[in-house]
Parts: sequence; C-alpha cells; structure tokens
Amino acid sequence: MRETTRIRIFFAFGGIFFFLFCYAALDLPPWGSYRGPYGDVISRVGVYEHHATDAVNAINYDYRAFDTLGEEFILFTAVLGVMMLLRCEEGETTRDVGKVEDRIPLSTTIQVTAMPAIL
Repeated sequence: MRETTRIRIFFAFGGIFFFLFCYAALDLPPWGSYRGPYGDVISRVGVYEHHATDAVNAINYDYRAFDTLGEEFILFTAVLGVMMLLRCEEGETTRDVGKVEDRIPLSTTIQVTAMPAIL
C-alpha cells in the first residue's frame, strides 16, 4: 500500500473517530458533578461498619476484597515470573558486568544513618 493511500485512510477514519468522540462527549455531566449513590453510602457507613481508619481502606480491603486480592495475585505472579527469568542456572558463572565501584568512601556516621533506609 502506498503512503498516500495510508494517509487518506488515516484521515478518513480519524475524522470518523473524531466525530464519534465529540458526539459521545456531548452527554457527559459537568465537571465536578457526581451521579452515583454508591460513593455517598460508602462515605456514610463504610468506616463505621468495618472499623476502618478511612473510607479508602474500607473500600479496598472490605468491599472490594476479592478484586484487591486478584490484583495482588497478579502482582505476585509478575514478580515471580521476573525472578524465574532472571535466575542463574546451575553451572553458570556470574559476572559483575553492571557493577559500579564507589569512588568516594562514606563516613561511618553517614553509613549508620542511611542503613535503616536501605534495609
């Protein structure tokens, strides 16, 4: 397909998309308005019913617990997959390819102060 044909197709479908986008945006509520009763109910009774410190914790860990558990499972499996991809096999030699040596030695005071942040 030639470049001019691709550009014509892009502008044709881009125009259609832009028209549909603008048409869909006509029915949007004004900025700052809220049309859902769910948030109002959670704000009133969520902290009291679940003894949470705030409404965000009540929603995340009580009302949406299974959804949050699913998100945590996805994060866990992603980290596990990266760890499995980057592990060393038996018989492999590891080289310090990306290791950068410290050129400026730090004082003992700075090392002791920074150690809790590192651990």
